[in-house]
Amino acid sequence: MSLVRRLYSSLRSQGIGATVFKLRALALDYLFDLKYGVETCSWSELHRLTVESDNKGRGYGYRPTRVLPLRLLFKSIRPMLAPGSVLLDIGSGKGRVLLVGSEFGFRAVRGVEFARELCQIAKRNIVRFRGKTGTPTEFEIIETDAAQYRIREDENVFILYNPFDDVILGRVLDNISASVRDHPRKVLLVYYNPKWKHIIENRRDYKRVREFNFSSFKFTLYSNNELLI
Repeated sequence: MSLVRRLYSSLRSQGIGATVFKLRALALDYLFDLKYGVETCSWSELHRLTVESDNKGRGYGYRPTRVLPLRLLFKSIRPMLAPGSVLLDIGSGKGRVLLVGSEFGFRAVRGVEFARELCQIAKRNIVRFRGKTGTPTEFEIIETDAAQYRIREDENVFILYNPFDDVILGRVLDNISASVRDHPRKVLLVYYNPKWKHIIENRRDYKRVREFNFSSFKFTLYSNNELLI
């Protein structure tokens, strides 16, 4: 859909306020890439990428999370974060979530991604971003299938932007739960545009604690502990 048609559709369905917010978010995405010399804006279709996993058919292509709502999200959850928190973006694509997350005090930010080309782009973006900002945050890109990734005991904040279907989401949740059983801690799980949220909400080990709606950008926050917010 062309930009003009998308704008027209947004004006009709969501009104001028939401449409202006979308335009601001779109402009900020390109300014972010220009400022830091990175490339996170362009979409990538999964069938064009190198993936050595039987679960390729269960994944979705790369669509970047907008910088503006991401910053609003991290600002909102920052008071809930324990000192030295570690962020894991599951299905991290070109690394935009990690770059933005480093602005909010995470000790480390890590990305799990099974598409080789996206991992390579993310690593280049990190080098350029660190060169521009001098951020002390530790970065790591792990090229692997999210369903096979063993959650580390220091990872306590997880974010997903519909990187895969309900089957893989269930396996990832199992992996997080197993890590929490072995190393008890409070974890936060952020689900952006929560297409398969019933998979999370049908489980006893996660509780929905808050929803954030920044114009039309929707994030649902879950925890393994009840939070008073």
